[in-house]
Amino acid sequence: MVLSKNSIYTTITLTAVWIILRESLAVSTVVTGFVVSAGCLFLCHRLLPLPKMAHFHPFRLIMYLFYLIGQMYISGFSAIKIMLTDAHVEIVKVKTWIPGDS
Repeated sequence: MVLSKNSIYTTITLTAVWIILRESLAVSTVVTGFVVSAGCLFLCHRLLPLPKMAHFHPFRLIMYLFYLIGQMYISGFSAIKIMLTDAHVEIVKVKTWIPGDS
């Protein structure tokens, strides 16, 4: 894999996302984020058919995001409908061998 500007920028961006998700600026967090980001980028370049993915359209990704959010709302309203109309609620007591509070 030849290092390019895009690879370096992508690794730095992924490392920054890792730091934000971990909410820590410790050296171990930064090093772990950098190593994992570089490893993921290396595997993507080795295993993904990148020339076939050259016709990627960001608009489709954004539209898919809205489609996915819509589907989540539809399934949520479907679950609410089931709970309000067809749900049968019972309390079931299950004996277990786990020690502790019963």
